Amino acid sequence: TSGANGIGLLAPLAERGCITLAIHPAMTFVGTEEDVDRLRGTGFGITAGDEIGYAIAQSLVLEIGGEPFRVREDARTLYHAALA
Repeated sequence: TSGANGIGLLAPLAERGCITLAIHPAMTFVGTEEDVDRLRGTGFGITAGDEIGYAIAQSLVLEIGGEPFRVREDARTLYHAALA
């Protein structure tokens, strides 16, 4: 989905005990194989409901070589607009 969307869309899952995350790369995908290579070093906006979620999101981003940074749930629309 759009980077403007956060974990709010996943509230029904959170209510059932799931850890919900929003992870969005700050880059445009062009549909080529180079997209994967470009993920390395790219900033990723991450949002989670708690510190455990943030730790998981950060680990996932670091595993692919990205640079995680936190985006508050209420700031995701502004975050996404700033990327345009």
